[in-house]
Amino acid sequence: MEISVRELKNKIMKILNDAGVSPASFNTDLLLEHFAGITKLMFLTESNLTVSEKVANTVINAAKECGNGIPLQHILGYTEFMGIKFNVNENVLIPRPDTEILVTEAIKCAEKIQEQPKILDMCTGSGCIAIALSHFLKNAEIHASDISEKALATAKRNAAEQPGNTEITFHSGSFFVPFAAKVNCTSSENSKFDIIVSNPPYIPTDDIKELSVNVRLHEPMSALDGGADGLSAYREIISEAPLYLNKNGMILFEVGVGQADDVRKLLKKDFTDIYTVRDYGGIERVVYGKLI
Repeated sequence: MEISVRELKNKIMKILNDAGVSPASFNTDLLLEHFAGITKLMFLTESNLTVSEKVANTVINAAKECGNGIPLQHILGYTEFMGIKFNVNENVLIPRPDTEILVTEAIKCAEKIQEQPKILDMCTGSGCIAIALSHFLKNAEIHASDISEKALATAKRNAAEQPGNTEITFHSGSFFVPFAAKVNCTSSENSKFDIIVSNPPYIPTDDIKELSVNVRLHEPMSALDGGADGLSAYREIISEAPLYLNKNGMILFEVGVGQADDVRKLLKKDFTDIYTVRDYGGIERVVYGKLI
């Protein structure tokens, strides 16, 4: 039995709208393309499209999962970030558009370095920041670290699946622990960086219960919980960062809503030229500075 794609699309949109999943139309298009092979262009230009009942049921069941709080990215198994496709799962934070601003600023900083810039992506998660930097900065030496072995496995898979030469050195451990033994080394294995970039956990512990179900129950708590005031990771990273940065080294953070001023204050002890960049909604989203 064949089912009209137009009828199927209306059914999916109703499921998503009734569940409060937004934007329903955009998510419907993604589900149709992924599970039925029907692109938005095909839908707009071919009026008599049909799919089998089996395919239709598959799409409908996926829409119901989405309506029940499972992130669409987990249902699809991937998302896009900076125009690059990334595998995502329950072990990593889903890359979001706001983080693209962090990457863009890091690229600008790296392009000002005449020699090969050495960059560390701390709390790498899916590897989206490190891989995007590697994609857009062909001459950079990229390192990425995370405390979660499962997250690192996902990041390594994402790096391995990128076309071209994506050379990233991955490190396992909390914050600067993987680099402590080599910080004062004078050889080529010196663990100092020109740029440290990080999207650390920054949600205050008590605020986590207010997050949407698809975030609270399906994304890793270690990538969300930033301690009582959401600033625990920033304090630890900023206090140790001067030991791991080269002269005039830069540090860049993504920050949560209302946290930019606090992070600027934390940076003032050892950093200068502290700047803030707003996201697409006008929120101060990226804070960075240069080592004094």
